[in-house]
Amino acid sequence: MTRFISLALLLFANPAVAENIFCEVTSKQACTAEGCSALKKLKDDYRVINLQTNTIMLGTDEVAIQQIYATGVFDVYEMGSGSAFLKVVRMDVPAADLAKGQFIEQRDMFLGSILSWGLCK
Repeated sequence: MTRFISLALLLFANPAVAENIFCEVTSKQACTAEGCSALKKLKDDYRVINLQTNTIMLGTDEVAIQQIYATGVFDVYEMGSGSAFLKVVRMDVPAADLAKGQFIEQRDMFLGSILSWGLCK
């Protein structure tokens, strides 16, 4: 039991662990003026928000966080040149069917958008 408690303290008290938010994409789609279509989820479809370096890993690509702010029950991470954001639910909101950790990501691509949804832990 002592080993378990020591391991838990080591993991959760470690600033490196606390500074990262891990998010997995569960679905995504591409949208244009003609409508939206589902995109295949890739093997590296995850996001790692690193609050220590102010970056977000989009799979294997690292993007700078331009701004972080809270609005309502959401934390918003603006990234890149300002044409993309990741919006994460901060707390459960049963009346709105929102669960803590759910996210939507939106990235502009010319006159279209890539939308991703998933869960952060």
